Amino acid sequence: MSIDDWTILLTIKSENQKFAERLTIAIDSKGIKRSPPVICRLFNSKYEGRPISSYTARNWMLGKSFPSQEKIVLLAKLLDTSPEQLRYGRSCEKTLISDLDGAEIEVANVDQQLLKRYLALTAIQRRVVRDVVAEFKATGVV
Repeated sequence: MSIDDWTILLTIKSENQKFAERLTIAIDSKGIKRSPPVICRLFNSKYEGRPISSYTARNWMLGKSFPSQEKIVLLAKLLDTSPEQLRYGRSCEKTLISDLDGAEIEVANVDQQLLKRYLALTAIQRRVVRDVVAEFKATGVV
């Protein structure tokens, strides 16, 4: 193998690992058990093509293989994220907003989903969430 071949191989492995990390984050954000059989069942329940095996889901989660774009699109839909976020680590649904200091920040899809869930809470539940965040900030956790 030439040096160029090794470089390509390492790049592919690195991209697979990055995908696996993003997949794990999306699974955790959705509150799904991080288990290949669970992911396999969830995926196959909505996929109209040839079903995947638990082994395939395991390889995705470990970064040993990479799903096709068609499968990434479905995974993203199932995990409430964007295909771009899963594949590349960026969201096509980022929104720029200004914070109180006038600096612009990006709000990724996963954070937009959190905000939607927060807004669906009752006034009392929102207050509890605000108090918890304030406590984290006061103790230096945030």
